[in-house]
Amino acid sequence: MIEHETQYIPIFPTMLTRSRAPSSIVNDDLFDKILDIEWVEHLGKEPSNNNGLLSSSNRVLEDYDFLEDLKVWLDVQVINAYDKWGIVKTATPYITQSWFTKTESSKSLHRHNHPNSLMSGVIYIRANEDLDHLFISKPYVFPTLDFLTQQENEFNSQTIKCTVGTGDLIMFPSNLEHWFNPVEHDETRISLAFNTFIEGSLGDEVRLTHLSIKK
Repeated sequence: MIEHETQYIPIFPTMLTRSRAPSSIVNDDLFDKILDIEWVEHLGKEPSNNNGLLSSSNRVLEDYDFLEDLKVWLDVQVINAYDKWGIVKTATPYITQSWFTKTESSKSLHRHNHPNSLMSGVIYIRANEDLDHLFISKPYVFPTLDFLTQQENEFNSQTIKCTVGTGDLIMFPSNLEHWFNPVEHDETRISLAFNTFIEGSLGDEVRLTHLSIKK
């Protein structure tokens, strides 16, 4: 009998997309314009949350003309991500809601996910690449068990930590919970978050699963 080396193969991987916007789009001029928009307090789910500020508009890509170039670039990134994801054959993805967050020193963002969205994203208009981050958690496989692992790896890790800098775009499935810890520097951290959905046709007429979706 021929002996074979044991293989350890990850199955059902989750896609996370990472790219960086051109400096001609995300730059100091854009940062200054965003600072001048109207902001409101971001309380999150509980008043005790130590969140920063939130744009008063929750559709900033539609409401602000100076974001036109950024919107065009993001639209392309979303379409490319869905194409790579390969789950939608007869529908077109689009950005639904979009909003800015403004976070100062010691402020954080609570753990949450994004219902009514298939893929969510966040692009950093200003971030410290050495100190800023985004945590993303995978869905619990054994929700009532707490393991003490010998060594964290791709099979047992419950979270990943993405370092983020100015211009970075991160996209991931919207059901994944994500958050960041208190900001550890004195710079203003600004990001634009967005949700996405699809327009078109899902399922199959013969299998009685057809669904038509319009904006």
